[in-house]
Amino acid sequence: MSDHGLGFPRAQVAKARGIAVKLEKVEEVRDIMAYGVMNTPGVVINGKVVHAAGVPSRDKIEQWFTDTC
Repeated sequence: MSDHGLGFPRAQVAKARGIAVKLEKVEEVRDIMAYGVMNTPGVVINGKVVHAAGVPSRDKIEQWFTDTC
């Protein structure tokens, strides 16, 4: 996951829930396309694309952690 300049608080949500996360900004087009993401930003959690295109709401981010942890 990456929070680099995207304006949404994944790291803060994870920290509030006591979840350790590794954030990684992927910029190589071929790496992004390997996930099938055609529009950025994209968010991948544990190898699964959970979001692509646009800035998700905090509620949506909370749901990612509920669903994947």
